[in-house]
Amino acid sequence: MLRRFNADTISKLAFGQDFGSLHKFSPDLDDLMVWMQAMFTRLTAPAPYWRVPGLARLFDGGDGANARLIKKVNAMLDDPHGSASATLLAKLASVEGARLSREELVGNLITFFIAGTDTSSHTTSWALYHLSRHPEVQRQMADEVASLPTGTATAEHVASLSMTRAVWQETLRVSSVAP
Repeated sequence: MLRRFNADTISKLAFGQDFGSLHKFSPDLDDLMVWMQAMFTRLTAPAPYWRVPGLARLFDGGDGANARLIKKVNAMLDDPHGSASATLLAKLASVEGARLSREELVGNLITFFIAGTDTSSHTTSWALYHLSRHPEVQRQMADEVASLPTGTATAEHVASLSMTRAVWQETLRVSSVAP
């Protein structure tokens, strides 16, 4: 569930599109999950089976998922006035004198999405675990957000959420996704 939430959030910020995977099946997110699983499987494989014609498709589906993801990101790059016009995707694509080729840009965006989704969901899981072990901190965070003028945190309020920021920093220190 957290992976789906983070995937929806990152896709909206980076690409201007909400997968909507919390409410319905998302073929785009499913392709990402298939691709991730294929990459982890390939990393631990005793031999490079994916180089044998047909075996990669038979065993992991990673190549097909990757092709669909590349096609999707290319379509977003080709639509400068679409919903992605004010996103990370648009900013990277419009940099003058950019040193990245289109293929490198697409690859980096897919990597950004996958890495961000995975690490964010792990970090959120750890934060929720630590908060469940410390109900007094949980109450302080809830009170901090409730004391905001609108009762909802926005980007403008982030600097004033000292307890919330401390919880995230401590979670990253104690239970970091990276070694």
